[in-house]
Amino acid sequence: MKSLLEITKFKTQSIPLSKILLGGENDLSGYKYALMTGEYLRPSSRVETSPHSQLLLDYIKHKDKVLDKDFFEKTAYFKNAQTCIDLFGGYFPQIDTDETIYLAAERFIKLFNKEDVSHLPSEGHSKDGELIEVIPLKNSDCFQLLQGNHRVAFAIANNLSHIKAKVNIRKQEITPIQFLLENLLWEQGEKILYQPLPCPELESHWVLARNCEDRFSRMKSFLLDTIRIEPRYTTYLDLGCYYGWFVSRFLSIGFEAYGVEKDNIPIQIGEIVFTNTKNKIFKNEIIRFFKSSNKQYDVVSCLSIMHHFMSQREKRNPQELLKFLDKYTGKILFFEMGEEHEKWFSNSLKGWNVDTIEEWIISNTSFTKSYRLGRDSDSQGVFAGNFNRMLFAFVK
Repeated sequence: MKSLLEITKFKTQSIPLSKILLGGENDLSGYKYALMTGEYLRPSSRVETSPHSQLLLDYIKHKDKVLDKDFFEKTAYFKNAQTCIDLFGGYFPQIDTDETIYLAAERFIKLFNKEDVSHLPSEGHSKDGELIEVIPLKNSDCFQLLQGNHRVAFAIANNLSHIKAKVNIRKQEITPIQFLLENLLWEQGEKILYQPLPCPELESHWVLARNCEDRFSRMKSFLLDTIRIEPRYTTYLDLGCYYGWFVSRFLSIGFEAYGVEKDNIPIQIGEIVFTNTKNKIFKNEIIRFFKSSNKQYDVVSCLSIMHHFMSQREKRNPQELLKFLDKYTGKILFFEMGEEHEKWFSNSLKGWNVDTIEEWIISNTSFTKSYRLGRDSDSQGVFAGNFNRMLFAFVK
């Protein structure tokens, strides 16, 4: 008979598979396992992407070829089992060498096919009908998988949408991405994303402030279609790049892209989530960066930074920043800043609008042409009455 503690620790419910994210191995939380392995994005990954699900999906597509040595040893399932053996001494009891990992995979596939597995090691495997165990994620509508990697993979491979689970109602877990976000200096604990992060655990409780895609598409179109720049011969620098969303996107279309960011936490977040920004972001304050730099960049973006200098949130001279923008931009400056129509800045930026911003930059720099590329789409929801800023392209 179950104890009262056991009964009150769990509740049973049907959960959408899309809301279950990967945990660790060997009863470790996803957070602790990520710290041990360096797989920081694993706890932010849906179970459909797990090594276990991918092996069955590969089997459905390739059949018995998945157990061929050349194929199998390249699978995430094999590599995941190797990691468990290295860390814990075994994947399952009797599965403690590279050679025996095949036995675990063979048993897994045969169970999926409802074939006899009595001749294969069973110790450590769950009993038929045993429910998976999950733990709610803090400030999220997602759950972390604690027990049941193989059972969840069966459900994924069978195209099920939900699975019955034991939910631990006495605990909550957190992902590495959540931990980093909650310790950001800029947000001060607010659940706001200033650039998109494609992490499922953030979708329900975190608010996206800046869409970014609208501004990027305009910059991309201006560079490739209007100016006709060749990306592979063009350097790009994003100032105050934060997670590095724009850096990542410009890298993805062939630019030699870099960023400047003074806070190491968003840099870490970007390196985990985007993967291509590692060693592409200079950790520095913008003015200090320019003072130590001797390199021009063909394209520079200065997005929503200047008004912090003007309002003295940053204890720097806006004219000094403008001077450096002129000096270190080789060809094109993408620029936006807060404007007087925004509720936030109706007093502190009074008089600053598209006309005065444009005139100020053209009159005080060597840029000769200005293009108004359009306003952002971020003035909605809790941000209604703010944003809706003009994106400029200034050209030499």
